[in-house]
Amino acid sequence: MSLTPERLEAMIVAHRKVLRDLMVSLPRDRLDDLRQRLTRGETVQDGAEDPGVLPQEAFSFEAAVAEETRLLLRMVGDIVDQPARRRTGDR
Repeated sequence: MSLTPERLEAMIVAHRKVLRDLMVSLPRDRLDDLRQRLTRGETVQDGAEDPGVLPQEAFSFEAAVAEETRLLLRMVGDIVDQPARRRTGDR
């Protein structure tokens, strides 16, 4: 199976759906912990992860990671802000 851009995008979408389902099942305190960890945005600096990678490629990769992290943060926020979750409390 070849990893075309379309195939990679489909894999990402499938992973996002699974992550969302897992996050929905978490109690509020665990979602808050997850939000804090994602907000911290622990990123590798100065090519420390792969010293051989070109700076431009590294920046592009880091920008993509940051964008995906923002998407996950929005997912967590949407789950926390669901009216049903607020009414019923933690699971």
